[in-house]
Amino acid sequence: MSDYKVDLNDQSSVHLMQIAVQEKISSLTREYWELHGPDATAYQIDRVTVQRAQYRVMSAQLNVSYETAKHKAWNELSDGSALDKANAAVRRAQIVAAKVAVDEEKGTLFHAEVQLAESRKAESDARNAA
Repeated sequence: MSDYKVDLNDQSSVHLMQIAVQEKISSLTREYWELHGPDATAYQIDRVTVQRAQYRVMSAQLNVSYETAKHKAWNELSDGSALDKANAAVRRAQIVAAKVAVDEEKGTLFHAEVQLAESRKAESDARNAA
């Protein structure tokens, strides 16, 4: 792990990280579809699926950080009016929705990891049987 310090309260930093993660997800998606050929093994496809799911979890977590940073920035500018309070409630709901998306992506990752373990075992069993 690197010693870089990332301020997750800075919207610009989080946004740049979101872009980088989305590019990696796109790259893994292309790799996934390129693997769908006669020579691809289930293990190779499942490995890329797990990697893509890991990055999707990161993306969802960054979205939570971004929404939280945006909420904090807007709260600093708030004058306490009813409109500002209503907007703050909407932003809090967006943060909750982003956290739910993280949980869903973690569930997808879990299932992908289970599938990867199964395909790894099947490939190993096939090698041992030969």
